[in-house]
Amino acid sequence: MVTPDRVESRLGVLEFKDGVPSKATTEKLFDNLDFTYAYRTFMDNMRGVSIHTLRDGLRSVGVKENEVIVFSDLMDAKSLFLTANADTIYVMGYLDLSKGPVVVETPPKFLGTVQDAWFRWIVDLGLPGPDRGEGGKYLIVPPDYKGQLPDGRYFIGRARTNTILWFGRSFLEDHKDPKPVAETIRKFTKVYPYEPGGVGTPISDFLAGKAKLGRVTAPPPTVFHEGSGKVMNTLPPNDWTFYEMLNEVVQKEPATSLDAELMGPVAAIGIVKGEPFAPDARMKKIMTEALALANATSRALFMVPRDPSWFYYPNSSWFNFLFMSGYEFETPIPEITREGVKPFRATGYRTMDDAHQLLLRGHWHHASNGDAPAWHRLAISAGDDRCGTELFRRRQDLQSDAAQGHPGRELLVVHGLRQHDSLDARHAAALSARRQPERPVASGRGGRRRLRDHLLRPDTARRSEARQLDTNRSEEGLVHDPAPLQPA
Repeated sequence: MVTPDRVESRLGVLEFKDGVPSKATTEKLFDNLDFTYAYRTFMDNMRGVSIHTLRDGLRSVGVKENEVIVFSDLMDAKSLFLTANADTIYVMGYLDLSKGPVVVETPPKFLGTVQDAWFRWIVDLGLPGPDRGEGGKYLIVPPDYKGQLPDGRYFIGRARTNTILWFGRSFLEDHKDPKPVAETIRKFTKVYPYEPGGVGTPISDFLAGKAKLGRVTAPPPTVFHEGSGKVMNTLPPNDWTFYEMLNEVVQKEPATSLDAELMGPVAAIGIVKGEPFAPDARMKKIMTEALALANATSRALFMVPRDPSWFYYPNSSWFNFLFMSGYEFETPIPEITREGVKPFRATGYRTMDDAHQLLLRGHWHHASNGDAPAWHRLAISAGDDRCGTELFRRRQDLQSDAAQGHPGRELLVVHGLRQHDSLDARHAAALSARRQPERPVASGRGGRRRLRDHLLRPDTARRSEARQLDTNRSEEGLVHDPAPLQPA
């Protein structure tokens, strides 16, 4: 193998003598190598820091482990959350499984999920979960748990970390008074430590020597906190505190809780379980620069997707990044037909050329909280309807409108957008322009629900224009539902 004496690169000129790099070249290359480790650390592990800040946000308003916070009067801008909305009743809490399994009892008509410290899905709660919206008891078990487990009565979720966040929402009846919904949540929701050998352990197992008997006692009352109107910040940072929080996650969780390949770059920049995090001045400079670029890249991926299959049709302003890759952003979600589920073969990889892997570890968690299989589907079901109704319009599209003399000041939220049962997963996000053309909608039209977007609106905007998907082609792909907008 021969290396030229002089190599032109994006780092500048690299010099070698008989294949041996000069001192200056070595320093450039090692700085670049450490930069890539720090960059990967941010892109791959925003999800862990996001869970950490969610827990810290709850703790800042007094919520402790096994306690519950309910937004009885809906959420407002005083509470900073990613992807939260203001027309459903949110409820959430965090668990510490280092002390043993914990039971979470859910109310009826609930929709939620349980996530571990790296924002990995454990089990769905409520409508998409095994209780199917009837309410149920979920037993969340810590890593490598060897103790007794009950025989029936509980839905068991096995975690790979000790820190657990669970959250969900209940919908308003007829989109009106939130009080009855909040009362139902407080009546049925319970969180308490599991008592091994108690309810769920038959006497026959004890007599057969398979289990010990424990107490059968009523669980302690669950402590509830009111969240509406509370000032709290659950947004993950994009400054140096990102690394500090990531170090706290690594120190708290089992060393094997994250894939070794993902933990490699983290360890390379000095974040290692059981060791102090103390980068020198050189590494601090490199890591700060890498973090700034990684954050900018995450924002670009979120606002300007590279994969054309995400868009509803060519040259569209609307995209959906959940269609093609499933909740693990790997194998496409199955096609749901009237004959049943038709799964796709596993790909065995997370695609890199269209940023799906970065989406999983950076892009998605840069702007969203949580992930679960029921959030990714190609048919209407009991899951979360964000796949069908959550559309994004990019800033540059609004700027383009302004340049063409059509400044956009309002964003029309399309009501009840959904997919046909037979919509193919491979083509769902790439419908042709013929099928779904955009057309202007008069800003004064009644019955439409608009979201004023002061953040995306160009400063030069002077008149309103909204866009909607074609409602006259319901037989082709996407369908417009005239029903009132459902919570996303």
